[in-house]
Amino acid sequence: MGRIGAAVQVEAVPAYHVCGKALSERSFASPQEFQDGGRGGFVQPMPADPSYGLAYRQDGDFLSGRFARALECQALAEACVAPCLSAWQELAQANQRYWRQFWEARPRLEVDNERLQELYEGGLFRFQSMTAADGVTAGLQGPWIEDNSLPPWSGDYHFNINIQMCYWPAYRSGLWDNLRPMFDLVWSWREKLRTNARHFLGIEDGYMLPHAVDDRCTCMGAFWTGTIDHACAAWIAQMMYDYCDYRGDEKYLREVAFEFMRGTMRVFQEMLEYRPDGSLMLPVSVSPEYRGAELNAWGVNSSFQLGAIHRLALNLQQAARTLQLTPDPFWQEIREKLPEACLVTADGKAEVALWEGLVLEESHRHHSHLAGICPFGVINPEDEKWRTIMTNTLTRWTTQGMGLWTGWCMPWAAMIYNRFNNGEMAELILEIWQRCFTNPGGGTLHDAFFPGFTFWSYRPEIMQMDAGMGVVSAIQDMFVHQRGDCLHLFAGIPKHWQQARIEDMPAPGGLKVSGICRRGKVQSLCITATRDCRLKLALPCPVKRWRTADAADLGLAGERWECSLSAGESVCLESE
Repeated sequence: MGRIGAAVQVEAVPAYHVCGKALSERSFASPQEFQDGGRGGFVQPMPADPSYGLAYRQDGDFLSGRFARALECQALAEACVAPCLSAWQELAQANQRYWRQFWEARPRLEVDNERLQELYEGGLFRFQSMTAADGVTAGLQGPWIEDNSLPPWSGDYHFNINIQMCYWPAYRSGLWDNLRPMFDLVWSWREKLRTNARHFLGIEDGYMLPHAVDDRCTCMGAFWTGTIDHACAAWIAQMMYDYCDYRGDEKYLREVAFEFMRGTMRVFQEMLEYRPDGSLMLPVSVSPEYRGAELNAWGVNSSFQLGAIHRLALNLQQAARTLQLTPDPFWQEIREKLPEACLVTADGKAEVALWEGLVLEESHRHHSHLAGICPFGVINPEDEKWRTIMTNTLTRWTTQGMGLWTGWCMPWAAMIYNRFNNGEMAELILEIWQRCFTNPGGGTLHDAFFPGFTFWSYRPEIMQMDAGMGVVSAIQDMFVHQRGDCLHLFAGIPKHWQQARIEDMPAPGGLKVSGICRRGKVQSLCITATRDCRLKLALPCPVKRWRTADAADLGLAGERWECSLSAGESVCLESE
C-alpha cells in the first residue's frame, strides 16, 4: 500500500492472462475477476491447492492491497480495507526498524573493491528477503518468479548444488534460523526418502534424495543420473551438521541431523564394495550433469561422490563424539580404505579424474571433480600428498576454460581458488560474473546476458538466485573457511588490496573472527569462542612470525597452531 497519483488507473491482471496457454494447459481454471469502481481483483483457482486471490482498493491517491488464500471474491474484496495514513507510516517505520536491526546484528565486512562490497551487501539483503526464518523454503528464483511465464526448471528444488548455494550465506552471516525452513522441508520428506532407498537398495533405514524434486519430493523430469546422485542427500547432511556446529545446537543434532546423516550414509554403505586388495570402491556413481543423461554418464568412484562420502563419515564421527554415541566402525573404514578422490595418470602426470579413467574432457559448469576441495573440504591442495596432483588438475581445468560455464559455477570457482590462496583469481572471477551474468537491474542470471564469454548465453531472461548467493559466500570465504578441521583466515584476500577487515564473523566450531589485512599482510586477528572448543588455525601468510597480544611466540606463518578456548574466551594474535 502507499500513495500514488490520483489520475493513475489501477488494474489487477492475473498471470493466467499474460503467460499464454501455459496455465490452462496445466489444469488451471480461469480466474474469477471482479471490478467495482475503485476496487478490483481476482481469485485464481488451483488444481490441487487452495485458491489464491489479490484485491486492491484505490481511495483518491492512496492504494491498498490484500493477498489471501481460500477466499471467495466478495470476502476478498471486503477484506481489502482502506488503511489510514498513520497505518502506512507505522508500516514504513517498522520496515526501517527491521532492516536497521538486521544490519546491526550482522558481522562487519569491508573489502577494497567497491563492486564486491556492493555485491556482498546487496546479496545479503536479497538473501534475507528470500530465506527469512518465518517464510517458506526458497526455490531457485526465491519470491521473484516472473508473472508472464512459467518458472525455469518447473520451479523445482535442485539439490546437486543450486539450493545449497542459495543457503550458503547463512553460516558466516549468523543467519542460522534461515536454514531451518529448508531443513524442515527435507526432513518432512523422510518417509519418501526411505521409500526411495527401499526400492533402490532394499534397505529400510536409508535416505535417498533425487537431485530435482517439487515441494512434495516428487521427482521432476527424467534425468536418470540425478536420481542416483546420492551426494545430494550427503550435501544436505553436511549443511545440517554445519548448522549444528556453527550454532552449537546439540538438540537438533540429536533429534534430526544425526539421523539424517546416518540414513544418508546407509545408502552409500550398501553401494560400496571391497576390491581384492581390501580397499573400498563405489562401483556405480555419477558426476552431476556430466554427459547429461547418456548411457555412459556414470563410472566407478566419481570424485564428487567420494568427497561427499568422506565428509559425511568425518561429520558422523564428530557428531557421535558430541552426542556420546558409539560410532559405526565402518565410518572409520571409509576414511582409511576409500580414496578421497579418483586419480588417473594422463600424459605421465597424476591428476583428479571425474571417475575411473575419465579426465575432464571439456569445459563444464559443474566443478564436481574438485568438490573434495570445496564444498566438502576433505582435501587441502597445500598438503604435500596433494600439492602436485592438484597443480596438474588445476592446469587441465584452466586449459579447458570457461566456455561452457554458467552463472552459478563462477562463485564456486572463486571459492576453489580461495583454497589455492589465489585471491587475485577469485576476485577476477567475481568481477567477470557481475559483468557477464547480471542484467541492467542487477538480476542474477543462469546464462550470460550477452554472447561471447560462454556458450550458455541464449537464454538471458532466466533469472535465478543461486549465483548471487554464491557470490556472497565466496566473498565471506576470502576471509574465513575451513580445510579439513583447520581454520584458514584471509587466505583469499588479493595482495593488492590496501585494506580488508571483518568483525565478529562466525566460523566453524562456535568461533567468531575479527581481523584486519593491509596490503596483503594480515596484521591482527582476534578469535572468540562462543562455547568451549579447540581452535585449530593455519597461521596466515605472508608474514614472518605470529605472536599473541602478550608477546608469546606462536611460530612461522603457514604453520598449524592449536589451543583450547573456554566459552567467552578470546585469543588475539599479531604478526611481525
